[in-house]
This record gives sequence, C-alpha cells and structure tokens, in this order.
Amino acid sequence: MFIGLFGPAIGVKLPDAEREKLLAQPGSGPFGPVDRPMGGYATLPADWTTRKTAAWIDKALANAPPYYSGDGINSGQTTGLGFCTIGFAANVSTDPNAGYMLGAGHCYPTGTKIYQGAGGKFMGRVEQRNIGGDSDISLVKMSNRNSTNNKAYTVYPNVYRVTGPLGVEGQFIGFQECKAAYVNGFACGTLTSISYTSPGGTEPDLTNQGLSNARQDGGESGTGIYLPYFDTNLQKTAAAAHGIVTRRHGANHESVFTRVASIPGGWNAAIRY
Repeated sequence: MFIGLFGPAIGVKLPDAEREKLLAQPGSGPFGPVDRPMGGYATLPADWTTRKTAAWIDKALANAPPYYSGDGINSGQTTGLGFCTIGFAANVSTDPNAGYMLGAGHCYPTGTKIYQGAGGKFMGRVEQRNIGGDSDISLVKMSNRNSTNNKAYTVYPNVYRVTGPLGVEGQFIGFQECKAAYVNGFACGTLTSISYTSPGGTEPDLTNQGLSNARQDGGESGTGIYLPYFDTNLQKTAAAAHGIVTRRHGANHESVFTRVASIPGGWNAAIRY
C-alpha cells in the first residue's frame, strides 16, 4: 500500500529522502494514530492544491510494490460502494498472460473499476462475481500482470509467500489462520468450521463457508485468510491460501470466508503460487 486515509488526512509511503522533504513542508507530519504512526509514511498538507497533492502521490506510486493480499481497494466513487480489500493473486487458464486477483463478490458489481487505497492507482476491473450458494467471491482482471504477486501481508509491510491452496481442510480445524487488511492490520484466530451456513439478511445465505475467530471489521471483505506454516524448501514461514473473507459473525466479529475450493469452476481460476 503506497497511500492511506486516516480520518481527513491522506498519507503516502515514500523512500527516506523523499519522505524527509515532505515532512519539511508546512502542514505535513507523521501519518496515522498519534501513539503509533505508520512507518515510512508522511501526511500530505490539507491545504495543498490538487495538482501539488497529485505530484506527491505519483512519487509514492513510483515506489509502490506489487499488490498483495490485504491491500485496501475502492471503486473511485465517493458514495455507495465503499472500501473493501483485495485477496490472493490468481491465474486463469483461458487467459494465461493476464493478471487476476480474488475479492469478495458483494463489494462491487461486474465491470466496476477498482483502485488502490483512497483515490489511488487504477488496478483493474471486476470481471466475474458470485453471491450465493457456497461462494461470495469476485475475480478482478488487473491492468498489468506484473502488478500481481503471490504474497500476503502479515504485519505490514512484511509478507508471506503464498505457496498454494490449503490441502485437506478438515484436518486443520483448531489450527491458527491469519489475515491482513488495511483497516485493522494483522489478525489471527482459530479455524472452527469449514461447513458454516451464514445467514445473508439482505443478501443470499451462504453455505459451506469457513469460520475463524480472527476478528473481521468493516472494509476488510475480500482479504485472503491463510494458514501460516514453516516451509522446509523456503526455510521460512509461508502461507497456504484458504479463503476470501466475506462477512463477520457474532458479537466478536468472527471471520466468515468463502473457501478457495469454492471458486466457481466456470471461471477457470486458481490460486497463483
């Protein structure tokens, strides 16, 4: 993530030298909560013109990494559709030269343009989505295949490599699974079910969903949830992709998620690793 929104403040992530130049400008300062500002970021002065603000956003964009699971997204509209989070990178066998990422189906209609963060870079368009049955999931075709990467955020800005989908799911009940999202950062919890039925309210019910007591808050729909494990080939912790977070359950905001095993077959899509 190279840009963020905290209250009315816009923050950009910059290399050290550029960040020091921005911090020297009147009205700039650390970005985020006073007691724990975000490392690497500085706030854009509120009284700057659109042109001056855009110039610094372009500087941040020039140094932005590829998109990872956990990046914040929006539709570029000021009302109606709100913020969500992007999930795992995907390959589509019928379109092998393009880049794709998974998200939550309820976030945006098919054809919606998707942007990073708050007013950030154009990422791509929603090409497919499904809400109902055993999935609430979307497939976003990215503007550039090189902008995707098989990684998922842990504690920002650190990432785990996604090494593939989770295997025999039932044997991992009771194991710790984790997710990262731009709203509340990194959160882990115990996998409690892979056959949960989620009442939809104004949306269709969802069957055979995953359920974890990792906390899920507003704006985090679409992020990937994964099992962290030590990969003996990589000799470091990696991530086995399990699902796309869609809803929250109960007073403790448990995470309901569509399992990657439920990606609609007609999409010809699979986790990229």
